[in-house]
Amino acid sequence: MSFTKFTAELTPNQVKSLLLKMYFRDDVPKPLPSILLLGMPGCGKSELVRQLGQEIAEKIGKTYVEYSDDIADEVLRSPKNYFVLVDRRVIEHEPSDFSGIPRVREDYVEFKPLKWAKVLARTSGILFLDELTNIQRDDLKSVCYKLILDRAAGDVKFRNDVLIIAAGNLPEQSSIATALPAPLVNRLMIINVKPPTIWEWYEYMEKYYGHNWCRKIFAYIKTYESDFIRLPQETETLENYPTPRSWTRLALMLGSNYTDKYSSEELKMLCTGFLGSEVGLKVAKFLEKHVPSIDELLQEPEKFTRLDLDVKYTFVILYGVYLNENFDKIFITDRSGKYLMKSEHEKLINVIINDSEELLLVMIESSSSKRSERLRLAMMLCKVLPKVHSIFKKLKKLKEELEYLEK
Repeated sequence: MSFTKFTAELTPNQVKSLLLKMYFRDDVPKPLPSILLLGMPGCGKSELVRQLGQEIAEKIGKTYVEYSDDIADEVLRSPKNYFVLVDRRVIEHEPSDFSGIPRVREDYVEFKPLKWAKVLARTSGILFLDELTNIQRDDLKSVCYKLILDRAAGDVKFRNDVLIIAAGNLPEQSSIATALPAPLVNRLMIINVKPPTIWEWYEYMEKYYGHNWCRKIFAYIKTYESDFIRLPQETETLENYPTPRSWTRLALMLGSNYTDKYSSEELKMLCTGFLGSEVGLKVAKFLEKHVPSIDELLQEPEKFTRLDLDVKYTFVILYGVYLNENFDKIFITDRSGKYLMKSEHEKLINVIINDSEELLLVMIESSSSKRSERLRLAMMLCKVLPKVHSIFKKLKKLKEELEYLEK
């Protein structure tokens, strides 16, 4: 199966950043053009729209809410206080859900306004039309296209500061996806969304779920990066496959402590249920191996030398992230200004280095998505641990010799 290649693609974080800039530019007239997000299933299109709404609401000092009929009356009573996301998966609706309900009068027909449309006529917000490219019914297509072009549901016009965002898949990514009429496409701003990076996915999990997810999933993905996304060869299938969305669901289902919750067979079913057989069985086997906690190895660092190699890799990936997140607590200065490292961490890192110098590099590389933070950790380790300093001197000399040989 071939996929359309785009010259310009953005990750969900980059799309969100672009739309925030567009929304808050004073020199750009409102309303902004309607936007179509195109990307593979599970790459984070819906989530980026939700995050966009939350961040806009925070910046303009309003309360972010996701529309339901239960809160509509309250929003209409105090429309200036709210920023509303109206999320509609269009293939689940009838045309009247977007145009209004027809009411026959004596000599004419009028459409009774929809409550969600009245909300967007009076409040700031986003209308999100998901799965636009998957509509099969011509009458539903027509009403959705009119909604996008006219910025109105029936006779109810939306406020100028309401964003209309649609999302969909390419025909080669979904068996029911279809191309859109050229005149409609020409009235949209189309943004091609590529999946988040592994680090963007990790930072999203940390930001929104704290410690209530399985970090060993991150360690697995960092170890086997090619398994992060594996799209099926066919657009129709009964077996799941790895995407950022399915990794998120599995990590949340496992939680921070899954070992006492699921049997070995249940763990296999969870992993294959979210990721498919090939990757899911690998993940289940990976998760069944006991990885000591950081506290456990700080107390008995020599235990590290007795671990299987893949468990060592898993540990140093998680430990690298821990060192970066707790940098100011682990690295300290004495009264003379000399840099020091807490003794228990110094002992553990020396054990890791003595076991394998390569693991030091894995630990630093896995500590952060930001190059500046990785360099900070590497430089600090050089200052406080002579062995690290000698390793980097040796690496520098090797690099210089390789460059000389290349010349």
